[in-house]
Amino acid sequence: GEILNPYNVLKISRDANITEVKQAYRELSRKYHPDTLRFRDVLPGSCNNLDDARDEWERIKLSHEILRNPRIRKRYDRQEFLADPGAAAKRVVAEAALDVVGKSISGLSSGMFAAGSFVWDKMTEKNEKKAP
Repeated sequence: GEILNPYNVLKISRDANITEVKQAYRELSRKYHPDTLRFRDVLPGSCNNLDDARDEWERIKLSHEILRNPRIRKRYDRQEFLADPGAAAKRVVAEAALDVVGKSISGLSSGMFAAGSFVWDKMTEKNEKKAP
């Protein structure tokens, strides 16, 4: 089936806290919950019919379930890293660059080097697990 990114579905950042997750869920619930849709003439978002709206509501519910529980959220983040190491590498490098804002250029290069070696270690670790 479809790959679900709960951060995109709830329209929140990856470092959103539980309060932000709840707030995003509540806002989207007001728009997409099936009980509110039957009283509307216009469907929310890009939904063309009630089935599209119900599907979106299911994605919103599942995203909330994943992100509201710290243990499940951590597991999702870990599995996402293993599923798409390229996207994870970009995120790690971007986070490393943000961590060294205000530091010298040498700090930036060492931070990016550390991020690169971290990603390399994770990728080779994944490949070693695949080997028989």
